[in-house]
Amino acid sequence: MGILDRLKGKKKTQARDSFVDSFNFNFREEEDNRDWKEMKDLSEVCPYQSAQTHNMKIIAVETVLQKYPDYDVLYSWLGSLKGPKEARKVYLEGLKKSRIKAHLCGDLGKLAFEENNLSEAVKWWIRSCAIQAVGKRYTDGFSFLNLATIAKYFGLNDCYSKLFDQSKKIMNIVFDATGELQRASIVQKQGNNSIKQAIKLLCKDYF
Repeated sequence: MGILDRLKGKKKTQARDSFVDSFNFNFREEEDNRDWKEMKDLSEVCPYQSAQTHNMKIIAVETVLQKYPDYDVLYSWLGSLKGPKEARKVYLEGLKKSRIKAHLCGDLGKLAFEENNLSEAVKWWIRSCAIQAVGKRYTDGFSFLNLATIAKYFGLNDCYSKLFDQSKKIMNIVFDATGELQRASIVQKQGNNSIKQAIKLLCKDYF
């Protein structure tokens, strides 16, 4: 029984939990070896490198997205240029159409965290990490780093170590004091046993 079956409480004798019941993966990943840095029409519209105005960046990304509607990077870029409500729509559309899903799950987790919603953030970060583990394709280090830090403030030291080690294999970045404090504070205010158990199950089944 994998994490999805565990989190959704398949056993009839098991109490239902609205948070763990929310874990569903109605999408799957496919192989995608494209690198936007090697694609001239994409590298030219990267919003982090472009000197265009904000609105022109949106138009540029939307235009190239019509050519590559199954490329997750473009949905991440476009979502980053939108407000929260529109960004969520973009990321969810990307989950339906893109070959790769993990980063978009991470984007949705980041968006939920910025909206001060720990349970929603953890739900998407767990999805990202589980997808990466199943596909043996580790690219979204921030989801691992976020979950590791959340696990630390739940007192899940073993889980923290596993997730943090995985994040280091992907990227050499850690949160500064402000980032640590933000995560410690939200766990203190919104942390509950359902979130804690979900993180424990992720670590137990995959890491």
